[in-house]
Amino acid sequence: MGVMGVGSKREPLFCSSKLLSTIQMALPCHHRRVKEQSIAVNGNVLSAMLPHVVSSNFECNATTRRVIKLSLNSTREDGLGDWYLNTSVFLPFESLLSLDLVHNHLLCIKNEGFEKLSRLNNLQILDLSENYFDNNILASLNGLSSLKTLKLRQNYLVGLLYFQGFGKLSMLSNLQILHLSYNNFNNNSILSSLNGFSSLRTLKLQSNDLTRLVYIQDFDGLNSLKELDISSNSLDGIVMREGLERPPSLNSLEVLDLSYNHFNNGIWSFLQGLPSLKTLYIKEYGM
Repeated sequence: MGVMGVGSKREPLFCSSKLLSTIQMALPCHHRRVKEQSIAVNGNVLSAMLPHVVSSNFECNATTRRVIKLSLNSTREDGLGDWYLNTSVFLPFESLLSLDLVHNHLLCIKNEGFEKLSRLNNLQILDLSENYFDNNILASLNGLSSLKTLKLRQNYLVGLLYFQGFGKLSMLSNLQILHLSYNNFNNNSILSSLNGFSSLRTLKLQSNDLTRLVYIQDFDGLNSLKELDISSNSLDGIVMREGLERPPSLNSLEVLDLSYNHFNNGIWSFLQGLPSLKTLYIKEYGM
């Protein structure tokens, strides 16, 4: 078990079982001792867990004195290569609500790693943006049933995700916010593959090489959606499939970003069918 450094050299996550007990002892904290605990966690514990960590931030529950938020955003020093992260290092944080691993050169091996986080029954927010994850990450997240926010912005997700991953996220029944911008889906089937997420309120698909037409029926099942961002793609229109009735799936939509696409005047017929729309962004698109 370990993290992959430059080349094939492995760097240990756990130096010893004693270190694990040290981590567990460091978890309870009190706001009157934040400075001391910060030194203990940031300097001795997390640095040993994650070599070459630059800095980290955490927040504790004032009542239980347990860590509830942990941010390791951009903690991996640039130039040290990629990480195959052993997520077991986070299991002692049993009360964790939010985990931020943005911009850490993280990779995922199929069927290894992030499924272990399913033991964190309170985890609600997971941010894996700006890493090197491909479609293999999706299946490993299916057990995180407590998640409400999942951010995978700017990774290497591609293609026909109905067959490669999103169908395997069916257990995320509480998911409300999904950020998938700056990937490379380049196929509009991404929308229909998400129709099982009935609790989803925010969906961001900015800059994903989506092209040509989007069918309104592709949003079927997203009955709770309030915010949709499909800006900076290459879309021409949002239309009905011939012979089918318009589904009620976007009736709750309040915020819509269509900027930087290639829509023509036909887009207005789609917009007129959004009874709850309050905010519309249409910057510089080719109308």
